[in-house]
Amino acid sequence: MPCAVDHVALQPCLNTPPNFDACDEDASLALYGRLYNGHTVVDPRGICPTGWHVPTNGNYQEVIDFYSPNEGDGEALKATSGWSTEDPVFGPGTNGTNVLGYDGRPGGALRTQNPEFYYAGLTGYWWTSTVSEDNPDKLYVRYLEHNHPNTMAFGDFGKQSGYSVRCVKGLE
Repeated sequence: MPCAVDHVALQPCLNTPPNFDACDEDASLALYGRLYNGHTVVDPRGICPTGWHVPTNGNYQEVIDFYSPNEGDGEALKATSGWSTEDPVFGPGTNGTNVLGYDGRPGGALRTQNPEFYYAGLTGYWWTSTVSEDNPDKLYVRYLEHNHPNTMAFGDFGKQSGYSVRCVKGLE
């Protein structure tokens, strides 16, 4: 059965979002949603409803190339609130314009090595369904950062980590 990461089960939690305690399960869940491990993303039973799917890394790139081809267009994907605008460690950031309607929110991540929740309010990570070319135990992840206006960056991360999932409607 696909499983979400339970925000209460693991501590510590690095509290970085503006205006609320990210370590508060109810507040974090209401604003950012759940975090899922990569095994859930590739589970053949599917995490998305019928007719929907987790986008591939290529799906994300097509949208970025078409709608946001310029450096700095990451702001068009970010939600208009919920992003840390002042951070003593990582510096000031900005909310987005959400011009593209993606409404990307900085739900942070679950780091499994320690384990701890981190970067809520600072970074939004979204699984793709694309397996890494370099390591079959990793999937590509797209992310936006509070203090970088760049387009949505990507990297490959281990399936045991916890990140957000965005389901899209249509053919894969």
